[in-house]
Amino acid sequence: MYCRDILTKTHIIRYNHAMNVQEISVDKLRPYEKNAKKHPVEQVDRIAASLREFGFRQPIVADKDGVVIIGHGRLMAAKQLKMKTVPVVYVDDLSD
Repeated sequence: MYCRDILTKTHIIRYNHAMNVQEISVDKLRPYEKNAKKHPVEQVDRIAASLREFGFRQPIVADKDGVVIIGHGRLMAAKQLKMKTVPVVYVDDLSD
């Protein structure tokens, strides 16, 4: 367990949880339908190049149903590289 303060532009968010990173099949994950961020092909290519060179430095975050909350670009790049699994942290304390 750890506790950390995150300073945002407007306030401090306090969270306290343990990260349980799991290797999950890319087929079990799906993008969040309302994700506002778009990833052009060129960006996905750059992410894929980074994954190829450095590997995953940050896991994908998904809800209990496998819907990606954070890491859509990384998932797209992993699929482009034909990776079978990716590191995922599941969270269950988020809402729309």
